[in-house]
Amino acid sequence: MEDAGEARTCEKPRNHTVSELKRVNVEWVGMRHLRCTDCGAMWSPNLRSGGRLPQRYWWCPNGCNNEGRARIRESFKTPIES
Repeated sequence: MEDAGEARTCEKPRNHTVSELKRVNVEWVGMRHLRCTDCGAMWSPNLRSGGRLPQRYWWCPNGCNNEGRARIRESFKTPIES
């Protein structure tokens, strides 16, 4: 049986719903911003042509939910300063 935390980081959200983002420790803040529920980092995914979200838009810029990968390219996200 998988650890509950492990399952949350492995399943990518498909429909951008609140419940799917919760599985990867992310929540919507307003209509355009995301927040990591682990570290509190906020970012805004830079939309692609046609208004599509970029790949891995849900990855925390601090690496909390991307399975130990390095910080993602800045071109994918704009950090939100609080």
